[in-house]
Amino acid sequence: MASILSFLLREYLEIESRFTFYVLFCSVIVLNVAEWLLRRRVENSESIGGRSHKNAAREEKRYSWRIDILYKLLTLALAAVPIFLMDSPESVQAPIATPESVQQSDVTMKEKGDSVRKSSGQDSVQPVQIRTIKGGYLPAGIGCPLPNDLRDEVNLMLRVYWWCHAPAYTEEGYSDPNQFQLKVRLGIENGLSSKRDVSISIDRPSAIRLLIPCLTDSLDWRPPPLTREAGDSPTCVLVDDQNVWAIPPDVNDDLIKLADGSGYNHISHWHPEYLGQDDMILSPGERIGDDSKADGLTSAADLSERGNIYTDLVFTVPGMTDSTPLYGIAIFDTAGSDDPAKWSLIALCEQEKGCFNERNKAAPSMF
Repeated sequence: MASILSFLLREYLEIESRFTFYVLFCSVIVLNVAEWLLRRRVENSESIGGRSHKNAAREEKRYSWRIDILYKLLTLALAAVPIFLMDSPESVQAPIATPESVQQSDVTMKEKGDSVRKSSGQDSVQPVQIRTIKGGYLPAGIGCPLPNDLRDEVNLMLRVYWWCHAPAYTEEGYSDPNQFQLKVRLGIENGLSSKRDVSISIDRPSAIRLLIPCLTDSLDWRPPPLTREAGDSPTCVLVDDQNVWAIPPDVNDDLIKLADGSGYNHISHWHPEYLGQDDMILSPGERIGDDSKADGLTSAADLSERGNIYTDLVFTVPGMTDSTPLYGIAIFDTAGSDDPAKWSLIALCEQEKGCFNERNKAAPSMF
């Protein structure tokens, strides 16, 4: 008996489920002790003459038989534990960690992480994916609807002729350290092959919007007073598998005088009606915009020298000028609804394709 117990201890002490083994092992010991006590009881009964030798032998045999059956069942269960654990998926033994395997493991985990972050698959309006933008992880599905994509149906060319950064100001005329202005001059052409008219109105909800990555689930947007009163606001939409804030432009002539009296903030001059588009609609074959008379200017004294100013838009953008990434600028068919789930994407000028770069960047006074 002692040799069997020693063998079991030596053989199964290292199995994964030690608790199960210990319970079975202790049960075997208890049964052996019970059998020993039963034999002593029978022997004592015989010695005091309380029972006949025949009755004592019969009682010993009856109890010993039951204990022996239980002992064998528990021993069998004890032997089956490691076999069960060996077949279990959780019990697969990990290989010994070597420097090479640790390095390989790190590479594998990094590849898996990158793969998850760069996943672009989607199975609903809110895709299951994680993207990396400026070193921060952005979970998708934070309430960004997917607009209908009409770029194949509408041949619309959207160009940024010039752009620049400028400080944003509070209503009191002081610089706001948490906002900046982005001024752009646009050119828009609806190609002859387009199948529909396109609205270029900036009335609420504006069809033209600046896109910046959705790094947070809220946006600290503080536009000038007239723009705020107009009621339009940034909204998060899913564009080409990226969650972006679609920021409306400042309304026309939203002027703030600087506190020191040195000047004013930049304002939007969006007047397609002055270019023959009174209905704010571009039909196939129509265009607006003027990319002339900007290069080489050093003064803003004469507006006539700066080309056509009636497609200039100013956006108030949350963040610091040198740290806020720009995704691009887009035109949506908003269907007159504030709900972006009802919008359609018409055109997109992407930053990664040169929408905003050093070649078309100019000083604010030059356009």
